Amino acid sequence: MKYTAFLLLAFFATFSVDAQEKKPVKYIRVMGHSEQYYEPTYVDVHISLQEKEKVNNSNYVAEKERDLLSVLKEFGIDQSKLRVQQFNTGEAYAVFGSKYQVNKQYTLRIEDLKRYESIIIRLVEKDFKNLYVGEYGIADKAKRMDDLVAEAVKNGASKANIIATAANVKGFHLLSVDETHQNTPIPNDLFIIDAVQTRASGAANAVNMQLGKIFMQKDLTMVYEIE
Repeated sequence: MKYTAFLLLAFFATFSVDAQEKKPVKYIRVMGHSEQYYEPTYVDVHISLQEKEKVNNSNYVAEKERDLLSVLKEFGIDQSKLRVQQFNTGEAYAVFGSKYQVNKQYTLRIEDLKRYESIIIRLVEKDFKNLYVGEYGIADKAKRMDDLVAEAVKNGASKANIIATAANVKGFHLLSVDETHQNTPIPNDLFIIDAVQTRASGAANAVNMQLGKIFMQKDLTMVYEIE
């Protein structure tokens, strides 16, 4: 019994000495941040065409499709840049007081943004209504995000150096980097051409389809261990 008690006392004494000799690990924790606005490299414009129950053999959508293809040809835009989606027609719209014989939405991808405004004005001159911007995009998004990560790391390292200098810390090294946020492309507010306003003001109203910029940011949590 006395021998067992002696071993226990020796163990706790050794543990106490080791605990006193170990110094607590110290850290510098900072946030690295970067952000940038980018000009879009393409934009998707939605064009809606609807034709109610045929009256006097009207074929409005087919005529507008020909007009749309003529605009593409005029500006040298390949037809592969135009997608079309057919929506439900007929009885599905009866509850709203009328039926649609044809209900389509076209998506035109414009990549030559230097002529973007001219293309929109031409569509308005051709009496296309309900135009609106669907999506902004940028090329090489992954490469741009890598650049933002690098800038965020530099920003965090700069903050860590400021803290270390102010605290008179002589040595520290990077321990971990945590990506706390994903990329967040955010286009500016989108503008819609109203059918009534378009009839009243004509092509001048197409400036309401102006493009915004795409905002992207990156935030990192960086931990440095003090030596």
